[in-house]
Amino acid sequence: PANYNKADSRAEGNGLSDGFRSACHFIIKDAHLKGKLEYEPLMTAVRTAYSIFEEASEDAFRISIERLENKLRFNVTKKDEAKWTDQIKILKVYNRTLKRSSGASVVLDITSVNGLIKIYNEMGGTSGVMG
Repeated sequence: PANYNKADSRAEGNGLSDGFRSACHFIIKDAHLKGKLEYEPLMTAVRTAYSIFEEASEDAFRISIERLENKLRFNVTKKDEAKWTDQIKILKVYNRTLKRSSGASVVLDITSVNGLIKIYNEMGGTSGVMG
């Protein structure tokens, strides 16, 4: 639906995408140990990266909601009022969902993670990884 896409775009434009990108770059830069990935540094980096993303997401949702609420203070059409009110509700649900998720506290399947680390290391580690 259009209002979900619009709410997503608003949050992305207000820092959600940048927060995700920052979190990913943090893992790429921080989880390597002499060009290889190791389980413990990777898990520490994932937890930190999730915190980076969570903070950026909360800011993005808050800013998006505040901007829409500000727009509603002016003389707007009923159509815009309904659309923006719906988008505010959607953004609030996104934010509540983020806060309720266990996020980085989720225990990752160690076998899968170790398998990915092994494949990554066999492919040459950091060669080809953006810095």
